[in-house]
Amino acid sequence: MKLVTPAIFFLEMAKPLNFIGSQTMVFFGPIVSAFVKTDGYYRAAELFESNVSVEFLISELERLGKNG
Repeated sequence: MKLVTPAIFFLEMAKPLNFIGSQTMVFFGPIVSAFVKTDGYYRAAELFESNVSVEFLISELERLGKNG
C-alpha cells in the first residue's frame, strides 16, 4: 500500500490525456490485435474514454489506502 499516493498522483496528472490515449489505442488496435486478444484491449480503450472511470479508480485507491 506504499504506492497508493504515487499512483493517485500519476492518475491525476494523466487525467487530461485520457481521451487522447483511448483514441491512440483504437488507432493502433489492428496492429496490436496480432499480439493481444482484442476483446480486452478494446474494452480497456472504452474504459479510458471516460473521465468517470479514472475518478472511480482514484476513489477506490483512496479507499484501499485508508483501509490498508
